[in-house]
Amino acid sequence: MNDTPPAVSRADRIVLIVVAAGAALIALAALVGLAVGTIETTTATALEIDGLELANPSSPEFLATAGQVSEARYQDVTLTLTDPPAAVRAFTWAARLCAALVTAGVAGSVAWLAWRTASGRPFVRSARVAVTVAAIVMIRGGLFGDLFSGLARAETVTLLDADRSGTEEGFLLTIFESDFASVGWGLTLAVIATVLMLGERMQKDTEGLV
Repeated sequence: MNDTPPAVSRADRIVLIVVAAGAALIALAALVGLAVGTIETTTATALEIDGLELANPSSPEFLATAGQVSEARYQDVTLTLTDPPAAVRAFTWAARLCAALVTAGVAGSVAWLAWRTASGRPFVRSARVAVTVAAIVMIRGGLFGDLFSGLARAETVTLLDADRSGTEEGFLLTIFESDFASVGWGLTLAVIATVLMLGERMQKDTEGLV
């Protein structure tokens, strides 16, 4: 039985090490950003809330005389909320936590996979587990992040008493809104994890034949 790892050229190894280092730095930056964001969210006297969708929005006045424009409207609003309540702070922090975990999880798995590949053995259990965990974090973190962001916006709309379900202009009260991109990327990572699992089996079978 031969345990010698497959050869990786020097140039490829350098590229992989650079990728691993870059991905690790991105993961670290995400965690540092989370720490800074936590302090800001819990202590700031004002929070910026974005993505507040308008209900029954009016047309921009500066386009009223534009004959070639048949319809125009504002879609969403970003506002700065002074002295936000605890619920808004908590949901905003939770959304930032999910975003940071997604970034750190994916970047961390890329760093580990690149490092293992540079070592000549990409098909190992730890690499597969790392990518699998990243897939789970991507899907759950993305969906829960969208949910927490929606809850923060809903709390803001309720606080301002600006929910408009009739014909008046105001904010549209929505709790959850997502493009489900995180699900697609998570499934992609799950496929990569499956490929790594198959490669791990083939590698063991090949080593057993040598």
